[in-house]
Amino acid sequence: MAVTNGARLEAYEEEETRTCSFSTDGKRPNSNDSENRRYRTPPIINMFTSKVTENSIRNLSRDSIAFIWFQVFIKILLRMEHTNKTTQAMIEKCRSEYETNSTQLQKIDEFQQTYETDQAIWWYTRDSFLFGLVSKSLLTQDIHSIIPFRLFIVDLHNQLGELHYKRTEKILKVYRGKKISISVLQNLIDNQGGLISMNEFLTATADSEIAIMFAGMGVPLDGYESVLFELDLDNDSNDTNIKPFADITHRSQFPQEQEILFSAGTVWRIKSVKYNEDLRLWSIYLKLSGNNELKSVELINQLNKQIDEQCTLLTLGDFLLKIEEYDKAEYYFKEMLNELSSVDKRRGILYNSIGLAKYKKGDPKAALKSFKQAQDFIEANYPNYGNNSNHSSATTTTTSQNDKVILIVLTATYPSEITIYNNIGYMYHKMRDFEKASENYQKALDLYSESGIENVQGLSAIHNNIGGLCFDKGEFNEALRNYREAVNLLPETHA
Repeated sequence: MAVTNGARLEAYEEEETRTCSFSTDGKRPNSNDSENRRYRTPPIINMFTSKVTENSIRNLSRDSIAFIWFQVFIKILLRMEHTNKTTQAMIEKCRSEYETNSTQLQKIDEFQQTYETDQAIWWYTRDSFLFGLVSKSLLTQDIHSIIPFRLFIVDLHNQLGELHYKRTEKILKVYRGKKISISVLQNLIDNQGGLISMNEFLTATADSEIAIMFAGMGVPLDGYESVLFELDLDNDSNDTNIKPFADITHRSQFPQEQEILFSAGTVWRIKSVKYNEDLRLWSIYLKLSGNNELKSVELINQLNKQIDEQCTLLTLGDFLLKIEEYDKAEYYFKEMLNELSSVDKRRGILYNSIGLAKYKKGDPKAALKSFKQAQDFIEANYPNYGNNSNHSSATTTTTSQNDKVILIVLTATYPSEITIYNNIGYMYHKMRDFEKASENYQKALDLYSESGIENVQGLSAIHNNIGGLCFDKGEFNEALRNYREAVNLLPETHA
């Protein structure tokens, strides 16, 4: 919890964020209606139970999915490229939120004219628009709300990283007081031993007495309990990939607050949840965790392997496809398409990806149109990519558990005629135009034969598709031959 002065509290309160306030004498929490509203606001805590072993999104609980997507999303966010348009989008979003507030509009002007990346902490702790808007966006867990602030989120994360790795004194334990709902408390009790993350930039204090006051001891609220989070930081030196945190006393606009600030999505292991009779509150003991522990979550590993060092809106869209957010995926594919030149090779990839999103939404005709756009673009601008062995990393995805065929997904490296022909064939197949489906599958197969590409997964997928087409046409012997060919091409370890 942060110890806040009145001005900063006003900005925070205006955005309905989750921090308790202190009076300016620093001795007791403010007791007023706005404070109680913040007490009633449940913290956004995503949990991943230690009992979960599944590696499929469909088999996970909603809480575990939220935990995974936020961890992967933050990784993508931190690697995305930024342009002048990124900054302008954030400024426009801030102006729209404060269009009738002349004081905040003046601060937005000041930010636009003077902001430097090494001032992120100072601006975040200032009594201004940023503190509330950034916190509010993260707590929504909505990508559309977060993306406009990605530049500032990255700057704040990076500045915390600089302070974290330059620190001379090790911080071993800090505290955070809070009122949380009984349902959230019960989830924490039930998931002892599991992992949790909190989506906001989390603040804490080294003074347990201050945190206990923040817990609202002795201030009853129906449906809520006072809790004291004890945050054990002792193992941070053992994991170089841990999310950064730092004492921001000397970078904050309010150094008297003596805050420790943790980056968004910091991961913790729930060690214990016990009721403290003496303090009359719940004590929740959390131990700092990082990527070493996240490696046990297989689905996170799978998704992380598909994230390039340099991320774009295409990377984000591909991730959204994987978590079945098809409308949002299509939106970001189109956003990137609008930013590219007319001959940028990624246009072919994006047309293909838009087609996949449209198909996933149940519109094969619109998907076919997008795949044909990809085909026209590649044939006009990159005709030799159909024979380029460098795109041999093309991957596959099943469309549903009941489908007999596999749809190839174009990688984010090269547009490929092979992939496009397969996808067009697939759309015709789903629309039961078997003649055109067969024609396009065969073109994809012929291009593979001519190119010498060694992508057995892609070739297997095409044989599988042809097998499915033959099955639907009643040509069962030919279907069986292609299915066997598809299986024989794959390694024994293929899942």
